[in-house]
Amino acid sequence: MVLSAVVVVASSISAGSALILPTEYQSVDGIPLEVEDEASHSQRQECVIKKQEGRCINYRRRHMCKIEIEYSFIPEGTNYSGNDVADIDQELVINRANDCVEKGAQWRTDFLNRTSLTIYYDANDPADNHYMKPLSPAGKSLWWVIGGLCVAVLFFFVGKEMRSDNSPDEIDKDEYKPVFTIPAEEAGDTNSPLDSD
Repeated sequence: MVLSAVVVVASSISAGSALILPTEYQSVDGIPLEVEDEASHSQRQECVIKKQEGRCINYRRRHMCKIEIEYSFIPEGTNYSGNDVADIDQELVINRANDCVEKGAQWRTDFLNRTSLTIYYDANDPADNHYMKPLSPAGKSLWWVIGGLCVAVLFFFVGKEMRSDNSPDEIDKDEYKPVFTIPAEEAGDTNSPLDSD
């Protein structure tokens, strides 16, 4: 089981290392073009507290508010256009669905009224562009490593529990002590009840 955990960690680290690409996003000023009519709301549960064996014991509800946007930017004299999904919940506090509708509408108006915004793009491929700053390659690798460590810990505790459940209980030697019955005739017992009058 320990060997399996080591293999999982090693695989995760290798996968994370593969994500460390030479791509580095540069920033440039952009101009907003279009915004989706209304932001979309969704929610999900996220684990806040986990026990050592990996079971979650406390959850919290996260509200997400997203909206599609379009923009233009000019890196090195060439005009490009792009589109992305803006996470409004990362810029504003969203605690319920109505917050997404109300604050999303205001965010939409403010976005269209902006004279400039920051766009992140790949200098080698400007078609790869984003409004929200992409996670750095090192950050992606770190998440793979953390995930591998979590799986390894889970393997360790699950294996430990399985070993404890499958271990045989202590055997009572007196309970399984062999008992032999020897006929009285073979033992030479002359006082056997069968011989007495």
